[in-house]
Amino acid sequence: MTVIGESAFDSCVNLIKIIIPDSVTEIKDFAFYTCVNLSGITIPGSVTSFGESVFTGCYQLKEFTVSPDCPVLSTVDGVLFSKDGTTLLCYPGARQGNEYSIPEGTVTIGDGAFLAASALERVVCPEGLKNIGNNAFFDNSRLTSVYVPASVTYLESSAFEACPNLTVFAPEGSEALRICMLNDIPCKASN
Repeated sequence: MTVIGESAFDSCVNLIKIIIPDSVTEIKDFAFYTCVNLSGITIPGSVTSFGESVFTGCYQLKEFTVSPDCPVLSTVDGVLFSKDGTTLLCYPGARQGNEYSIPEGTVTIGDGAFLAASALERVVCPEGLKNIGNNAFFDNSRLTSVYVPASVTYLESSAFEACPNLTVFAPEGSEALRICMLNDIPCKASN
């Protein structure tokens, strides 16, 4: 097997742990979408193509393990990033800790990246972040604050959907604050 196809394991509730074989070079969109009991995943260095929202909805994931030889993916403290570290692809839904500071150098938070990260209460985004994707923080009932820098110029209107306790903090006059206000996302100006 060289390809894990689109939605190949979609909603496989009995899938708990998987080690992807070295023969796999491509993981397509939504391959493990809503595998709600998946708690561990190991990605080999052979993977050269990685789709969108591959692990979205995997609520029990504690961390990602990626071979250092993988040319397209990396991890930082168990969180899945693009190899160059500029795109945060997926924050494990069951990762411990109620606060997370996204590493410097991150430019994009991918679609669904923090979907149902059940323990998170506070996220701090680094200066230099530019894009926050579709449903990036969807369904985080414990999330109370996300600090967004002035560098953000693209914020998907659905980025903070189903976050009933959230307030987004962004600098006065910033594009992020303007977008939040236009889309009725609870927000406050920060210094």
